Amino acid sequence: NIIEDLEGTIALKKAVINVGPLPSIQAVPATMTQLFNHLLGNALKFGKENPVINITAESPSSGIVKKHQLDPGKKYVSIIVNDNGIGFDQQYATKMFVIFQRLNNIKGLEGSGVGLAICKKIVEDHGGVIVATGEENKGVTFTIMLPL
Repeated sequence: NIIEDLEGTIALKKAVINVGPLPSIQAVPATMTQLFNHLLGNALKFGKENPVINITAESPSSGIVKKHQLDPGKKYVSIIVNDNGIGFDQQYATKMFVIFQRLNNIKGLEGSGVGLAICKKIVEDHGGVIVATGEENKGVTFTIMLPL
């Protein structure tokens, strides 16, 4: 649904969005829509020419579940949203989820600094975690770990 909603921007940016098989999870549909709308919207906004966005899913290892202090008695899925955009300096990986914090003050790019804070709240409200990894000029990867 999000891809359909963003169809005009996707066409304008000449973006390619690849979506792999995704599992069904117990979640509030409206908030999942909001989560992916923010993530895909950011990938398009901060994308370079002809952005490529990949959405995949995998099972996180027990070590990853433990590292993020998730309930070891539950099964989780990692949903990975990766792009080839402008990226960010990894030292700001946690700052980007703080409300009203913007990492990019690039002229012409609008934003209030609330989108990723909302994403974090949505994921945490569903019993999961969201983490970001990136490198300047090489893109960003958001990993969302949610209970199945």
